[in-house]
Amino acid sequence: ALGGERPVGCVGRPRRGGPRSRCRYRRDIPGGGTMTNLVFLIPVALFLGGLGLGAFLWSLRNGQYEDLDGAAERILLDDDEPS
Repeated sequence: ALGGERPVGCVGRPRRGGPRSRCRYRRDIPGGGTMTNLVFLIPVALFLGGLGLGAFLWSLRNGQYEDLDGAAERILLDDDEPS
């Protein structure tokens, strides 16, 4: 019994050597196969990857990575003047 042949939700214990009429198999459940999940998950993953790539390219074009040392040095400077 490989992947799709495994019983899912048996009512009672199946008889030895007898038919498993009380067991439902994964292939008999609508949407129980893994291919239907992949048909949905692959486009979602590609969309999210493209969205992340688009955000990264947008940040490069808008100069988000131009002054990496400025923020690190600015925190060490004391701009407050004693009064």
